[in-house]
Amino acid sequence: MPAFQAMNTHFLTEGLTTTDHDHVVSAITDAEASYSRFSACNTLSMINASRGEWVPVDDRTHRLLLDLSSAYTQTAGMFDPCLGNTLSKLGYRHSFEAIETAASASDTYMENVTSEHEDAPQETGFLPLEVDPTVARVRLHGSDQLDLGGFAKGWIAQDTANTLLLKGARNGLIDAGGDIILWGHDPSQEFWGIGVANPLQPKQDLASLWFDRLTAIATSSVLKRRWTDANGSARHHIIDPRTHLPASSDLLQVTILSRDLGTAEAFAKSLLILGGAAGLPWISSRRGDLAYIALRNDGILLTSDNLNCYCSHWEVHS
Repeated sequence: MPAFQAMNTHFLTEGLTTTDHDHVVSAITDAEASYSRFSACNTLSMINASRGEWVPVDDRTHRLLLDLSSAYTQTAGMFDPCLGNTLSKLGYRHSFEAIETAASASDTYMENVTSEHEDAPQETGFLPLEVDPTVARVRLHGSDQLDLGGFAKGWIAQDTANTLLLKGARNGLIDAGGDIILWGHDPSQEFWGIGVANPLQPKQDLASLWFDRLTAIATSSVLKRRWTDANGSARHHIIDPRTHLPASSDLLQVTILSRDLGTAEAFAKSLLILGGAAGLPWISSRRGDLAYIALRNDGILLTSDNLNCYCSHWEVHS
């Protein structure tokens, strides 16, 4: 199936009928219109302008925001979707392709690598987003701004996959800019084969993974969506909610394997923020069912011991 552009990234599908592919395109396109932070008149902008007033939302948005709130709780606030104002203040106030001062990842990533927080993470506060569990309405307290970002991208891909599964689609893959939900197997072979990209050596993969069951794969990196602010400082879009600054840990990239893409997205970002020393025991204690592949800034690759729970087989490239 052909790739298509949406939500400021590339999407593609494999193993689907033309009708199911078209359903994916429609769902993603509609989500882009509803949830872009850079649109003045959409569902997200109405929520951000609510100032404590209840805003009625459609069923899909209601389910998305319930899961968003759950992800915040599960990660003890390390995944914080209410950092839109912070991103704007740091210079990410337009769709990324419109930012003229994009920084080179290979040239600048070391500038942001400082010592990570050594203590175990604490709750970062409370989520100013209130989602009514029984009625499709939400409200946002204070001056915080929602930024649904990668979570919405992954959540919509997962939600669309769930719909196709219920309709009887036996095999399928939806790639949302590198965040992937797949099920069944590649119709042309026994397994789906996925490469985890090496951000420091684009022509090589960190790992090769093969699947024949429902799996969600989300990757978060400090080497993507980088720019230079007005002071000449290199910035990236992974914000530490404890400091409201771009995250600085010993991890450059984290891939999480899960059964749900929204969950994988939230924990990939959280682990990336926390770094190896604090983050690996943290994720093992909170969600030991998740598997991970993490790249440190010294080039060392860290992997969990439960990749076999998701992969039929795999190969890590040292």
